[in-house]
Amino acid sequence: MSDEARRDRPTPERLRPSDSARDRVLRAAQALFSERGFRGTSVRAVAQQAAVSVGCVQHHFGTKAALERAVMERAEAVFLERQTSAFATDDADFAGLLREGMRNYFAWARDHPEVMRLGAWLILEGRDPRWPGEARQDAELVRRLMAARGAGEIREVDPLLLLTVVGMLMNGWAVFQAQHGLRLGDGGDALDARFVEFVVDLLGNGLRPR
Repeated sequence: MSDEARRDRPTPERLRPSDSARDRVLRAAQALFSERGFRGTSVRAVAQQAAVSVGCVQHHFGTKAALERAVMERAEAVFLERQTSAFATDDADFAGLLREGMRNYFAWARDHPEVMRLGAWLILEGRDPRWPGEARQDAELVRRLMAARGAGEIREVDPLLLLTVVGMLMNGWAVFQAQHGLRLGDGGDALDARFVEFVVDLLGNGLRPR
């Protein structure tokens, strides 16, 4: 084997006694997908990284496409767990939902850079960029926006367009926060907090009933 091939060969991860083979495969797949992309990662590479056989991967997931979906669903579940406090706010409290949701998202993005890269690979490879449960999340957020409108907290707006604008603000900030911090002279949690409050105030004023 050439030196270049050895460098490209995945290094088996350190095994944890409590881990199942399925969990090891999912962790290995997420790491490799985020590093090389979905198309650039083979089932054999995932098996080698997880220290299992190719047959083991196929036994648990069947196809590579099913493995990719399982990785996305696992990553999304962690994200939704982080957002529990946001969805616990009062239905009509749009500002509270926005503030808590943004705070949670930025903290999650810092803790899970691999998952952020997965989202980027979906776009770079020309795939459907939507996550498995995104439609259900959108439906719940639209319901919350309609409740806020019914309570007179916000004016009538296109809820999906509003969600798109908020999503773009959140994603752009999560990716480029360090760069913007150079302009704003701050960083980390303090800068996130400034951004969140600015957006909440900006949108809150703009969405008040006329």
